[in-house]
Formats: sequence, C-alpha cells, structure tokens
Amino acid sequence: KWTSILALFRSIDNQYENILNALNATSATHLLSVEKSTVSSVVEFFKLFEDAIIQLSSSTEPALNLVIHWVAKIQKHCAVDPDDTAALKQFKANIGIEVNDRLVKSITVYHRIATFLDPRFEKMVFGAPAEHRDACNKVKCLVKECMESPNMEELVDSRKTHGETSDRFSDLYSVNSFDTSKCEKAEMEEVDKYLAEPFHLVSHDLSQQNSFPVLKYWKDHSEMYPNLCRIAYWLLSCPASSIQENETFWSNNWLVNCPRFPIPADNVNKVLFVKTFQGL
Repeated sequence: KWTSILALFRSIDNQYENILNALNATSATHLLSVEKSTVSSVVEFFKLFEDAIIQLSSSTEPALNLVIHWVAKIQKHCAVDPDDTAALKQFKANIGIEVNDRLVKSITVYHRIATFLDPRFEKMVFGAPAEHRDACNKVKCLVKECMESPNMEELVDSRKTHGETSDRFSDLYSVNSFDTSKCEKAEMEEVDKYLAEPFHLVSHDLSQQNSFPVLKYWKDHSEMYPNLCRIAYWLLSCPASSIQENETFWSNNWLVNCPRFPIPADNVNKVLFVKTFQGL
C-alpha cells in the first residue's frame, strides 16, 4: 500500500545522513542523486493524505460529513506552486488529475446531505450553489417523509419495497426516489430554522474538526429539530470509508471486523446499518 511506501520514505528522511554514510562506505554513488530536500518534500506532501485517511476511516466518530471538505483541501494541496521542486511539481500534477477523476466524481448527494447536517457547514461553503440547493431539497424531502412516517425503520422498509427488495444503498435511496414536487409545495420550517441558526466554527482548521461532537449536537437539539435529528442519526452513522487498519462495526450482538483491505461495495451496503454510535 502507498502508506507503506510513505513509511519507507519517512524512514529514509529521518536517517538520511546514516544512509548517505553507508552508501559512501560501499561506493554506491549511483544512489546519491536523490537529495534529502526531495525526500522531505515528498513526505511532507503525502502527510495530508495520511491525515485524511486516518480521520475519514474513523470507526468511533462520524466522518461522512467531512468527505467534501477533505476533498476540497486535497485539491488545494495539489495546486502547483512555482517554488516547488521539479519532483514535487510532477507529483502534484499527476495526483491532482487522479483526485479530480476519482475523488471529486465519487462525491454524491449523500455526502452533501451529510455535510449539510453538520451545523458547522450548514451553509456549505464548499461546492457549487446548485449542489447546495440540491442537498437542501433532498433534506426537505426526507424531513417530510419523517413527518409522515412514525419511525425511520418504516421509512427504510418503504424504500425497500420501492426498490424491489434491493439491498444496495444507492438503489434504496436513489435520486429518483425523491419526490421533488413535495419539496416545492411543503413549507419546511424545521430546515429553514436550522439554516437560520448561527454557528461560528466553520473557520476552524480541518484537522481539528472531528473533535466537534456532531451527534451530540443533534442529541441536544432533538426537541428543536426532531426530524433532522432522526435523519442525522441515520445518515451520519454510515462509514465514510471501507478501508482502515482495523474497521469494526458493532451493535448489540453484531460484530463485523474488517481487516486492512478494500471491501466490495455490496458488502459495505449490507453492514451499513450495523454500525451505531450509542455511546453519546
């Protein structure tokens, strides 16, 4: 994995002088062309990616609400600076293309809804205004359905019927399953009230944002926003990543331990609702 390669580069960077002395002692001069500054710049560049993986693969805190912000930060991180070394410029250019082709295109309306449900980012300062409006409309639809459904389990069951018993998350909650006409006709005071609430932590550094207890916020505001609270509990309990050192989904007698390798999408969908955050 690339994290293992990063660990190798970091080890070389930390022991560069010792390695240089060993190479000189063996006359392996063909290996001396890699300067320490180049190794250090590569290690420093990939540190942000390492931080993103650690935070987004958390099994104890919600992370789906942080995906869009990490992607935006990584995009900015990959912008080429005139003072960068030639090697770093090449790294940034190539990885920037991969970020746009893979990460940006993988963002869905559910990432935007999760971002919307984090009060720090309710205004969604990242992304196009059209994406913000789309997420707001979807949230309003879900709020209306919560009002019509006694509990979230019934909402899930109704969508399973609509999806012809499909167990895929994307099928159960497809964009086509939202009735936008209901959104336009219904006056969603709860959503408007939430949007009007001032919140002043949006400028905090991203590396510290996960310390904000977003689920505790919804627990404390469950009476003020009862339907948004239910949606937040439901959506923010979904894992943002299927890759981690030791990913564990647990609830009551359920335990799914995922070793360090990519999990097929179908498997992720099946264990999606096993994961809970009950220790609030």
